[in-house]
Amino acid sequence: MTQHRDNFGLSEFAPPDQLDQLVAIAERIENARPLPSPGFRGALGRHLAAQADSVPGLAGNLAGIKRRIYALSLGGTALLGTAVAGLGGLGPLAG
Repeated sequence: MTQHRDNFGLSEFAPPDQLDQLVAIAERIENARPLPSPGFRGALGRHLAAQADSVPGLAGNLAGIKRRIYALSLGGTALLGTAVAGLGGLGPLAG
């Protein structure tokens, strides 16, 4: 692999005298990381799909999951808005 332009993000945390050593270690770890075989990845994908099919509400119901995420995000936004309004001196709990 080629060296990352940002030195793996180490330049902002590592002391300058140790940066070259840490980048060399990061490159060695990245290059030595084994890649699972295609057979293993396929078996894992089938296993995870079978597990998802056995969980109620997840079986092929991506649209339902998206609706739930949207509804929870909307509710959380409304609660945050109410809290901000209360901190600003507005709303039902303002005193």
